[in-house]
Amino acid sequence: MTAMVWDSSLEDSVLARYEDHTEFVLGVDFNLFHEGQIATTAWDDTVRVFKYQPNMGGARKSVASATGPAAGSSGAGSVPQAAAR
Repeated sequence: MTAMVWDSSLEDSVLARYEDHTEFVLGVDFNLFHEGQIATTAWDDTVRVFKYQPNMGGARKSVASATGPAAGSSGAGSVPQAAAR
């Protein structure tokens, strides 16, 4: 139900937590065209889109949400990294 962004080079590495899903998060992906935009999908049949701004001290609330058959995808990225749990 949580997706997190962290910087593995820091001792206190968790930079942001997204806890808007009501079921397990299945996928996370980064938008290659909009820096800092992260999408998550979960068993609750929703897709949430968040804007992460590292220079502004963390995450901003979701900027978009959709319901329906959610297709999970995983994205590979460098630091910061995101994980579904």
